[in-house]
Amino acid sequence: MADLTIRELRGVINGKLAEARGQIKKWEEYLALLDSLERESGGDTKVVKAMGATPSQTPLVSPKRGTGKDTGGRALRELMIRAEGDFNVPGIVRAVQSQLTDIPYEILSRRASAIAYRLLKAKKITVVKPGAGREPHTYRRTGK
Repeated sequence: MADLTIRELRGVINGKLAEARGQIKKWEEYLALLDSLERESGGDTKVVKAMGATPSQTPLVSPKRGTGKDTGGRALRELMIRAEGDFNVPGIVRAVQSQLTDIPYEILSRRASAIAYRLLKAKKITVVKPGAGREPHTYRRTGK
């Protein structure tokens, strides 16, 4: 570091401390979501695999730009990309909705369907079993 005054050094350290607190908050949100997924699945199902991921790679809930309102889109996308085995949109939505109770199920479901469609087009997930009638599509993530 260049020659800094004590006041400047204190400012740098406070900035780094604020960044660290933000990362801790992201990890706490991630753990809360995993806890709800574990409760919902009975604890015996592999749902998410994110070992070795850094907080910047897996921010679970991202505020909508400019509004400060949590939309859940990031959490939906992350769960779909990191899901182990087969999954469907309603299962992902139920997992996220337990954390975002202020967003109606229908809105999260529409958002999740759009995200699944984009991930399918990007070949990050594949359709294992097409839905029929009132049955949803079953997806699996690809290795990409």
